[in-house]
Amino acid sequence: HVPPKVPEPAVPRETEEDAPPLRVVSNRASRHHHWPTTTNATTSLPEEDQPDLSDVQESWERHLEEALTAWEPISNGWKEDLADQVRRLVATGSKPDLLTLDVDTRDGAVLIQQAMHSVGIEAAQHVVREAAAQDVEISPVLPSASGMADIATTAAGLLAEGLAFTAAREALRVWNPQADAVRTSGPPRNALADDVAALVLEQLRALSNAQPKVTIGSTLTQAQRQGRISTLAAAPTTAWYASEQLDKNTCVNCRAVHGKWLGN
Repeated sequence: HVPPKVPEPAVPRETEEDAPPLRVVSNRASRHHHWPTTTNATTSLPEEDQPDLSDVQESWERHLEEALTAWEPISNGWKEDLADQVRRLVATGSKPDLLTLDVDTRDGAVLIQQAMHSVGIEAAQHVVREAAAQDVEISPVLPSASGMADIATTAAGLLAEGLAFTAAREALRVWNPQADAVRTSGPPRNALADDVAALVLEQLRALSNAQPKVTIGSTLTQAQRQGRISTLAAAPTTAWYASEQLDKNTCVNCRAVHGKWLGN
């Protein structure tokens, strides 16, 4: 699935005194949680009121591409750091020491948080424009900074742990007993350490960006959703509808709730 998206729909006025509600569309609470499909999701959104969420999708894709580009040098630095740690461990330590491989993830966390902040701002501004198109003036509400920091720190840590696991596994594979045994009568142990470290770095550099793409993309989804939901929650009376129109692999439950009224 692509990131969660949200904008418009309306509840008709009963009398002249009734204020016209802001029409918004909301999709599921996270990437794949489902709204109820048998109780409150009954009234369909008129086809002419279906929202255009292309700007929301474009924003997510653009931020992800920019984040992945900026992530590459950070990731490369982590990989080189891990290879250096492996070199030292092979030269002076033992195999269980591979479990101590670690990197400083602060630079990665900062990058992710900055990307989340940017996409969250744009998401909130999208809602403001959607409201303005309905002659309703609202203000953007940004996601919690501390909440985004926690998510970014965790995501960066998970990506670092994945690289450390790969480095340790490859080092354990190539740091074999036969090579280790000849270090006293054959090549110096430092030469063995260089060989193992080189193989580990080669393995790390061969990794695709699949994990960063999924992990960072998920954080952007959360920031984008929070920017929209926070802004909508601070708006006047709103009618909430589900929209699953951006999903490429829509499941049965999501398809059933698409375009349906969820409540006010």
